[in-house]
Amino acid sequence: MELPAETGIDNSAAQPAVYRLVGDFVPLTEEELDFSLVRVEAGADGRPPGAQFGWNRLIGAQGKLVNGESVNIVGHPSGRLKEIAIRRNELLFQLEDFLHYETDTEPGNSGSPVFNDQWEVVVLHHAGVPRKDDQGRELRRDGTLVQPGDPDEVVDWVASEGARVSRIVARLRTSLSGTAREQLLGDLGLLPATAPTALPAAEALAARAAAAASRLHRRRQAHSGSRRTRRTGSAHRCPPARSTFPALCVGSTAGRRSGGRSVPGLDAISIVCLPERG
Repeated sequence: MELPAETGIDNSAAQPAVYRLVGDFVPLTEEELDFSLVRVEAGADGRPPGAQFGWNRLIGAQGKLVNGESVNIVGHPSGRLKEIAIRRNELLFQLEDFLHYETDTEPGNSGSPVFNDQWEVVVLHHAGVPRKDDQGRELRRDGTLVQPGDPDEVVDWVASEGARVSRIVARLRTSLSGTAREQLLGDLGLLPATAPTALPAAEALAARAAAAASRLHRRRQAHSGSRRTRRTGSAHRCPPARSTFPALCVGSTAGRRSGGRSVPGLDAISIVCLPERG
């Protein structure tokens, strides 16, 4: 995987670094909740990705979002550089394992983290939700039944769907507790007295934004000669590209319709990740 996949505050594309998955680490895959846990090797400089990009803690408690509140999604639709959808997005309906929400998604968004306004990860996005009739059959925009071979553009999509982070954390604890791999819970910060080993995402990004702003300021000074320039506005404080963390990642695994199209196989393992410690 390549990180970061984003543009800076000067709108120039960042120079990505390559990170590889640990080959002898057996992924933990949960088909029902549609996620897979993998381990990421350190970069060429010997640092895990979270040491550079920060991380977002996954919180096991429920109640991070209520119906009608805004959601924000960070992802790479259609493989593009990082895009952020904010405002005019809201939580519509809560199920035991999944949330339904209104937001702008496209193919390639599967695995994207969905945040509340406190930038806590609440959902791992994985699918679009079509309108159905009383018999549970999917409907087109014109009200007729979806037929085999229909393009996804004709389907009447009414919401997006993602797995609740609280359920993902609970499933990890159930799957790993009392096993030979229980230490993974500590690596993920899900055991008592585990501490983070990298900066939180907001702090790491603030440091990166400050450095980028400094470079931009110097560039403007170079172009303007002796004329002084003044940087205005605040530092960009959105989550980092692909919300990366030290060493362990969780992402959408199964090919699911996302924003109206089918998205194949382990397409976003680097999108929502868990900190190695924290």
